Amino acid sequence: MLKNSKENQAFKSFDVLAIVFLLILGLFFYSFPFNHQNEEQTSKSAKNKAEVLGYQIAQIYKDQVLNSNMTNSRGPASAKEEFKKEGFIGADQNGKPFRYKIFEEGSKQLKVIVTNKEEVEDGSPVDTRPNHELVHVELSVPLETKGN
Repeated sequence: MLKNSKENQAFKSFDVLAIVFLLILGLFFYSFPFNHQNEEQTSKSAKNKAEVLGYQIAQIYKDQVLNSNMTNSRGPASAKEEFKKEGFIGADQNGKPFRYKIFEEGSKQLKVIVTNKEEVEDGSPVDTRPNHELVHVELSVPLETKGN
């Protein structure tokens, strides 16, 4: 009787393969619904991210301009570096950085452009990615605060 119970408790190769198969199947069904996004959702998410980055860039630039207008103000030396009007920030859904440009439209308005489109020096597009991966956001932000 002791021999019979040990034979029933032993793992066979079929048992191991069945357990591995069930684990893989379970992980697939668990993760599939969470990782499934269509092109429209991905595009909207990238555009929202670019818009948030644009407003953050505008706020940093506004703070810099308003602080530079204050005379005889002192601050940490590390904060003296000027925020550039053009550069790269963040990353899109494919890991490529967003390009931003800041334009002052008069003394009361900023225009911020955030895009992941690649261009040559003459401004012609060279991007071969599908349209749903391309993001271009233009924001107009008032330069003055409400208290001014």
